[in-house]
Amino acid sequence: EKNRQVFIKIFQTDTPVKISDYEIVRKDGTIRLAELSSYPLKDNAGNTIGFWGISRDRTELKQAEMALHKSEEQYRLLVENANDGIYITQDGRIQFLNRKTAAITGYSRDELTGMRFAELVHPDDRATYEVHCRKLEEQHVSDIFSFRILNKDGEEFWGELSVISINWEGRPAALNFLRDISLQKKMEMLLLQ
Repeated sequence: EKNRQVFIKIFQTDTPVKISDYEIVRKDGTIRLAELSSYPLKDNAGNTIGFWGISRDRTELKQAEMALHKSEEQYRLLVENANDGIYITQDGRIQFLNRKTAAITGYSRDELTGMRFAELVHPDDRATYEVHCRKLEEQHVSDIFSFRILNKDGEEFWGELSVISINWEGRPAALNFLRDISLQKKMEMLLLQ
């Protein structure tokens, strides 16, 4: 009925129409998704006497779109519900982050996006942090190290950072996993005492 209405519209308005994602039942009973571009067919006098069109099978494309959507949904659930802060830096600046990164640092996503992560590192630990960053940039190796971070309120806590070299939007970048290990450090200090 939907397609019949479209053909009536073409006949009445003399305007081409595109029908997307309609089902076709094949002889063997399988269902395929199709797309049709339909145009008025005219006689020599210019009167519309029928229709002509191009039909495309979009089943695989639609399945790929659905698989991509499902994959993106799973990725979003995984990253956004992770227990660690996950963020991507490029040229030292934060380009992408999950909500846990914002929660750990006390800054909003908007405040963190574009910020140099080094600005969050405790001044006494910045030199060590920069050495690890240079090593990552030059040697493209994974690295795990800990240092002190200052949150938005200026409170100090210990963070453990696991870093991996990646490409982000066609350029070198770093994928970072940040964990608050303040409790662990406190326990270590107690054990040492």
